[in-house]
Amino acid sequence: MTTPTDVLLGEIARIATHPAEQAHSMPPGVYTDEGLLALETERLFSKGWICLGRADAMAKPGDYITWTIGDQPVFAMRQNDGSVRAFANVCLHRMMVMLPEACGHAKRIVCPYHAWTY
Repeated sequence: MTTPTDVLLGEIARIATHPAEQAHSMPPGVYTDEGLLALETERLFSKGWICLGRADAMAKPGDYITWTIGDQPVFAMRQNDGSVRAFANVCLHRMMVMLPEACGHAKRIVCPYHAWTY
């Protein structure tokens, strides 16, 4: 049985074989098809590194940016030694999101549930 996702993948493959002079936009379904989203999440976004943002957005130690990759909240923070490290943005105790979804500065990361401090 052919699914809507299979049809979209076939159309994408057909479009990809055209010369650049015949390029046109993707079919609208590539932006809304749940099956294609699941396939992209499995094969692309969960298999390798994902760029959260620019390092210069975290200029000083304690500056951070947050993002959600798939269904996983993450953050990256400038460290005291100048490096940038990324972490899961959830408390190990109750899985509460610790830093608000945006960017900012924090001297400490405190869980809003039991105030565990990282």
